Amino acid sequence: MPVSHGIVRGRCRVVKSIDDASTIQVGEILVVKYTDIGWSPYFPLVSGLVTELGGLMSHGAVVAREYGLPCIVSVKMATTVFQTGDEVILNGTVGTIAKVEQPRSADSDAGSVVNNTTDGHSSEKTEDETSNG
Repeated sequence: MPVSHGIVRGRCRVVKSIDDASTIQVGEILVVKYTDIGWSPYFPLVSGLVTELGGLMSHGAVVAREYGLPCIVSVKMATTVFQTGDEVILNGTVGTIAKVEQPRSADSDAGSVVNNTTDGHSSEKTEDETSNG
């Protein structure tokens, strides 16, 4: 569910517990189960937010809008599908997060993008197919 508009491309940081929040680096896209007041000091560091739980008025959604961060919520299994270091494109306007896959061979110059929508479905397209609609 899109809750804060904008598009950002970057590395994601999957954090499954507030105890591990100190690993967050500046500019990363934060992927978590949910946020609460304890996560507030980390919002100035991140470039986007994805949560597995929440709605329009959840903590993460409200704070992301305050900071102008692209944000989507209710993304099923986000902390399982994505791993720290994955390059992703987060589109907070339409409510998608897409993993940018690296080419599988040296002679393949087109990567692929795996689109994981908020309904838990995914589809794979090459970057060329994605950019052409």
